[in-house]
Amino acid sequence: MRRYAKLLVVGVLVVIMGSKFAVAFTSPGTRALSMGGAFTAVADDMSCVFWNPAGLSKIENLRTGSSLSMAVRNIESWKKFYELADALQKGEYGKVLDLLNEIETPFGVAPTLTLEGFVTPRLALTAIPQMETEVFKFIYDERTFSIEVEDKETLLVPLYLTIATQLPQSSFWIGGNLKYFIYGFKHYSHFQFLPTGELYELDPEQIGKSKPIFSLDGGVLYELKGTGLTLGMEVRDVFEPHIKFENFDKELTLSRKINVGLSYSPNPQIILSADVHNLFEKNRTFHFGTEINFYLMKLRAGLSNGVFTWGLGVDVGFFNLDFGYSKEKENNPLISIALGVNI
Repeated sequence: MRRYAKLLVVGVLVVIMGSKFAVAFTSPGTRALSMGGAFTAVADDMSCVFWNPAGLSKIENLRTGSSLSMAVRNIESWKKFYELADALQKGEYGKVLDLLNEIETPFGVAPTLTLEGFVTPRLALTAIPQMETEVFKFIYDERTFSIEVEDKETLLVPLYLTIATQLPQSSFWIGGNLKYFIYGFKHYSHFQFLPTGELYELDPEQIGKSKPIFSLDGGVLYELKGTGLTLGMEVRDVFEPHIKFENFDKELTLSRKINVGLSYSPNPQIILSADVHNLFEKNRTFHFGTEINFYLMKLRAGLSNGVFTWGLGVDVGFFNLDFGYSKEKENNPLISIALGVNI
């Protein structure tokens, strides 16, 4: 019994930790996420390439940096894995078997990394790798001491070339992204992990890469002079590209998204914002955010379709550090952190 339990746990930990577990693509931009995603009419930091490329022309200095946003689904299941490893190390095999029965599906993590090559007031080059994975099944069979696992993973690596400008003698800013998906990967597996350490395929494993493909985004900002109000709109994936993966029949379609927003800044220390995402779709969502600037520190809060978000930022010399947090459900937190450099 102990030998079987040890083999099972070691094998499962290797499979789980070696896979890319996530649930959905997480939007980049720590500041935007902490303001509830109400950023279409704000778009004045390096994440504007995603939220509204027109905002690039409002950035005053050369900037670079990176951010990491990570959504966790069913964090309790991840805690059980840590408990599994601890119980295995201590030889508590009865506890190991109990924990195997307590792991629930679906579960995973969804990381999105933003790498700023450079950001200037009119031109930017950015890479935003995004990962999506979901574990559908994780079932322990006490009769056979085996575990059934079914999961899928998708990885996309788009490169953004962003151009923006202010129209002459006007309060309009326009911008666009030429997105080049330089790499894509998709994996599906459905197997049974046996006590002997072997994997038995219940369905054929599928692995495929995608061919490079282009996409376009567009955005506009309009400032009502003397009022502190700014209107914004972004159209993401204008032509709805279809990404085809080798060995998979079903394509991944990047649906067109139209987002509109309004921001109000009565003074340089306060921003209030509101967005509607997927404006003409049934699954449209509503977002509200605020930021208060205390010079060295900025406090942020918002509502992302009813989910409370919050965060803070610190500016020290040439550096700025941002943190954001939200929790859609009790076991589904989202954490984001960003580091930027102003030159």
